[in-house]
Amino acid sequence: MPDDSLILEAFNEVAENAVVPAEGPLQLFYDALTDHGTAFTLHGENDSVLFFIHSEDIIESIVSNSAGCAFYFVDIGETFLLTIKAGADEFETDILLNFSKTDRRHMEFLRGTRRDGIVTIQFISFMYGELHKRKPVAFNLPEPVRNTIPEI
Repeated sequence: MPDDSLILEAFNEVAENAVVPAEGPLQLFYDALTDHGTAFTLHGENDSVLFFIHSEDIIESIVSNSAGCAFYFVDIGETFLLTIKAGADEFETDILLNFSKTDRRHMEFLRGTRRDGIVTIQFISFMYGELHKRKPVAFNLPEPVRNTIPEI
């Protein structure tokens, strides 16, 4: 499997709303898709990118209602879980983001999230057997949620 930096570089070359190629380094996205609602993180040399893959209608609902999201952060043993309740009406969904306490890159990401109060998610929609790159959305974490993230 290619390293994260190579995958991120290839992903950045895909235009917004274009099909994500199913071969080469970007095959990872197709391999990672076990079900709608797949979320994972890739770590480059200077940044981390959170990805969320779901159906087009769910992605559209999340993007158009991003200001009305609810956030929860909990410590569950060996991991931290950040849940974003997003979308509206019948398209509401939970974005579940797991962060391992033993993964240095995960802890660096959470440190920056606590400091900046922003979580940016790169959305990918699943449509007609293909993945489509959608625009990323920056979510502002409310102060009480930021304060639940431990100082790591």
